[in-house]
Amino acid sequence: MKVLRKILSTTLLVIFVVFTSFAGIPTITSIISIDTDNDGNIDALEIQFSEAINDNDFTVNALADWLVSSDSWTSNDQISGFNTSVTVIASNTTANDVYVRLTFSPVNVSGTAVVEYSYTNDGGDNITSISTSGILADIGQTAATDAAAPQITDFQYEDNDANGMIDQIVISFSETLNAASTLSANDLAFSNVGDFTAAAFGTNATDLITGAVSSATVILGTEATAITTAETSGNIAVSTQN
Repeated sequence: MKVLRKILSTTLLVIFVVFTSFAGIPTITSIISIDTDNDGNIDALEIQFSEAINDNDFTVNALADWLVSSDSWTSNDQISGFNTSVTVIASNTTANDVYVRLTFSPVNVSGTAVVEYSYTNDGGDNITSISTSGILADIGQTAATDAAAPQITDFQYEDNDANGMIDQIVISFSETLNAASTLSANDLAFSNVGDFTAAAFGTNATDLITGAVSSATVILGTEATAITTAETSGNIAVSTQN
């Protein structure tokens, strides 16, 4: 009986040590990608941790341990900015809590589709739990949840009937649209037609998004009257409405 009790005590001790060694280690509960300036490119991650994190841990060195990629890691951008406030994953401005926003200047990252991130602690500055001092472990290449709305990134003018006058516009989006999206000529307007005198989108309300697409062609309600297929004034501008 004495031997049995000794073995049992040792086993319980091992279980206790294993349990306490993992307690309080912060992990990521949720992470989303956002486009803060609505220019059609992801430029920030908002994160919810499992533990309240010390904001002071997000030093320049610690931020440099985070990378973001939109092309399956052919290229990437490095996180360079920190904000204790978040607005999308939650509405929260409290310091030293479970929420943070990490920002970067998108050079290699493009579009608003799903991006991947990674975190590799280079041994410099740790990101730690306030309550337990547990250290955030390395995180391999992982997809963030896409929380960025698609944006129009380009308008290309065309002369479809080859009569020398612009008659349609091809719109490019920052990501593939959901097939349930809607857009019609009536949703667009020229705030300045530039060299394309009298061109107008018109009032046609037919939905141009017919599936999961990343571009759409809009036939102008009124073709340009100027015989030119090159806009050189630099003044042409398109706005959305409705």
